[in-house]
Amino acid sequence: MFYGCSGLTSVIIPNSVTSIGVGAFFNCSALTDLTVGSSVKRIDSFFDQGFLNYCGALTNLYMLNPAPVFIKDDFFTNNQYMTLNVFVPEEAVAAYQSADGWKNFWHLQGFTPTGIDNVKSTNMNVAGSYYDLSGSKLDAPRRGVNIINGKKVIVK
Repeated sequence: MFYGCSGLTSVIIPNSVTSIGVGAFFNCSALTDLTVGSSVKRIDSFFDQGFLNYCGALTNLYMLNPAPVFIKDDFFTNNQYMTLNVFVPEEAVAAYQSADGWKNFWHLQGFTPTGIDNVKSTNMNVAGSYYDLSGSKLDAPRRGVNIINGKKVIVK
């Protein structure tokens, strides 16, 4: 799909996609953020070649499917297992933590998908600028997703 696309930095695979082919993002050296839609049921690999090989800049992987997609333990590199931030739906953390391949990630964590991509504020330096996702001003941050000083923040 994006094999060797060195200028690609962020991709959102829509929920209408059901599978990702071998080498789909192979050598996408600038890719930092990848969101995989909730309908993806299969990610193909060839021997130990995962779909994110040679994606050294990758920092964040968002898996929206609440059921872990099958991957082998050698699907990702050791460095990816140690450094990649993997975000899965909050209710699916336990399932991912016990699933082959996914259980190897050091930074696997839950999140609540909101559909909000970016939030900008014209006054970023105002202390105590807290809002909920509907835009209502808050006195203090609440549990869940908040907008704090113009940035999306998850409060546990």
